[in-house]
Amino acid sequence: ANAGRFLDRMLSEIKQDVRAIIVDMSTVPWVDFSAGIAIKEVIARAAEKRVLIRFAHANAKVQGMIQRLTTVDESSFFATNFDAQASISDPHQSPHQTSTAVDIRHPEITLELIDPVSDDSENESPMVVV
Repeated sequence: ANAGRFLDRMLSEIKQDVRAIIVDMSTVPWVDFSAGIAIKEVIARAAEKRVLIRFAHANAKVQGMIQRLTTVDESSFFATNFDAQASISDPHQSPHQTSTAVDIRHPEITLELIDPVSDDSENESPMVVV
């Protein structure tokens, strides 16, 4: 049931104008087969839309399962959300730009929309932390 909700929510985020999704795995002790298939579908859809997927806080078992079921390599896994965000942030972004965050709470899913606030960022697409 959780895998289905995760998949539905992630696919709805991919349909929006986002450039990257960070999946925070800090509360995920393991990934079963149905969750692995859902993650595989999310990664495939994201690739079609040219949306980057990054994982943060994944333990070794979770990372191993994701890597076995998908084409994701080690370069998509990070120790922290900050590290994952830094890997996809625009290097030309002004250091004084701030971000707005909207938390959408669900017992299993937390989304944080990271959207640079700037008059000159009209072409910027937000990042989503899940």
